[in-house]
Amino acid sequence: MNELCEKAYQFQNDHIVLKQILDEICSRDFLIRQEEILKLILQTLLNSNRGLPSEVENYFDNLDGIWSFDTYLALLAEPFLTQRIHLRIAKELAQYQGYRPKIINTAYHVFVH
Repeated sequence: MNELCEKAYQFQNDHIVLKQILDEICSRDFLIRQEEILKLILQTLLNSNRGLPSEVENYFDNLDGIWSFDTYLALLAEPFLTQRIHLRIAKELAQYQGYRPKIINTAYHVFVH
């Protein structure tokens, strides 16, 4: 999951790579919840006039903690998220004291500052 999310984040402006990632996810018979959320975010990035599905906001609204893949998902979805969800993610990120992995540090600066 981390690898897919990290690749999507690295190439978020490259629609060809995003489409390849989306095709890979869609080719799977069964998707875990995070893969389904990544799929919805990628579909939104590739077709930005579509709007972010409510399942994505619900996902972030119900986080019990934030993992690296959640952070990548949040950064990818950030332009489409409501202010309430921004604050929810900021609250989760603010709980990290001291050492933060690089991607969480990046998200902290996007959502908290």
